Amino acid sequence: MKARPAAPLSRKDAAIACCLLLLCVVGRGQRLDKVITLPYDAMLPAGHNSIAFNPQARLLYISGSKSESLCVMDERKSVVTAMLDLGYCVSSLCFNPRVGKLYCAAGSSCAILALEGVSGSVLSEIRVPDALTSLVLDSAHNRVYGLCRNGAIAVVDCSQDRLLCAPLVASALGDTCPAVCVEGLDRLYVGSSADSTVFVFDCAGDSVLARIDLASTPLALCYHTPNGLLYCSCADDTNLLVINPTSNQPVDSVPGAGGNLLMCSNSTSNKVYVVVEGDLLAVSGETNTVLANIYGGDSYSLTWNSRRNKVYLTTSSW
Repeated sequence: MKARPAAPLSRKDAAIACCLLLLCVVGRGQRLDKVITLPYDAMLPAGHNSIAFNPQARLLYISGSKSESLCVMDERKSVVTAMLDLGYCVSSLCFNPRVGKLYCAAGSSCAILALEGVSGSVLSEIRVPDALTSLVLDSAHNRVYGLCRNGAIAVVDCSQDRLLCAPLVASALGDTCPAVCVEGLDRLYVGSSADSTVFVFDCAGDSVLARIDLASTPLALCYHTPNGLLYCSCADDTNLLVINPTSNQPVDSVPGAGGNLLMCSNSTSNKVYVVVEGDLLAVSGETNTVLANIYGGDSYSLTWNSRRNKVYLTTSSW
């Protein structure tokens, strides 16, 4: 892997990159705070992206699933500090603050890369059973879960960066596999795009506890700590489903916030942010209603900055 500084863009690339933006939204004020232009190869070509935040070093990592470059940005200065050539297209990112490492799903290469969080140097390459769709952090057990297309969950020990096991939870999970860890209950919720099911995985026993049957395919999952509820977005449903993870039963829904692929939780302001048809919506964790429509455009990834209470959204149009 080679790290290189973010070089000035040529006129040609700058003309293209002007529509590749990172948006910072103030978590409390519900307004656009800043627009930051990203290097062209950070999102080339426009498509699925992943974004992760390192609260210790105050760094943002941005990857594109069709680019082998990882963009590193100093969030305090809103300046790209490096582009890391990983040699793999990265489909998902996950930062583990307990060990200070960034974990990268190496696209279709059946591997998870462990990077040192500040320097970006590759520490290890962990082989998994099949191509990965996403990564999920379990900080309570110091683990990362890699969700594989063949239906396996690769359980990685972050202290030694080794594969512990890879139990099968389904015959297939599909190309899009939303998942979220509920650490207080030692559970991992995994949505399968191969059918209309959310699997409940026991993080302590590495086995399937239950399954939640839905009316349509799950697209995104988000756990919100302030109210202890799980939010589930489904295809062909304009309502955002609200599930009690203790009982695994639906308890509410949010009209107009469903059918989305992107969600993140803001525990400081007690809000859940969702992207619906390009619009960034703020959902109240207290009333489960849409509070504001903040932005409209083509969006690819979403994360919350816990240090500054801001939400970051990557987009290719403005």
